[in-house]
Amino acid sequence: MLDQSAVPSISTDQTSVLLIAHGSRKAAANLDLVKLAEQVKERGGYQRVAVSYLELAEPTIPDAARQCVAEGATQVLMMPYF
Repeated sequence: MLDQSAVPSISTDQTSVLLIAHGSRKAAANLDLVKLAEQVKERGGYQRVAVSYLELAEPTIPDAARQCVAEGATQVLMMPYF
């Protein structure tokens, strides 16, 4: 059984989710990540849901993470989507 005291709490009011994909030069190939971000946003609970790409597309992972923090996030959940 999981000891709940060992699980860090996540305050969603100042938490952003940063979805990370490989990236493609073809914009249509990057739309899956954008659609997923929209679905997560619709569920609510997070200050911001952003997308980023490892390469070949913008924004980059560091740029998107910085933007989350600039918009007030004190926590950024970085979620790979490969």
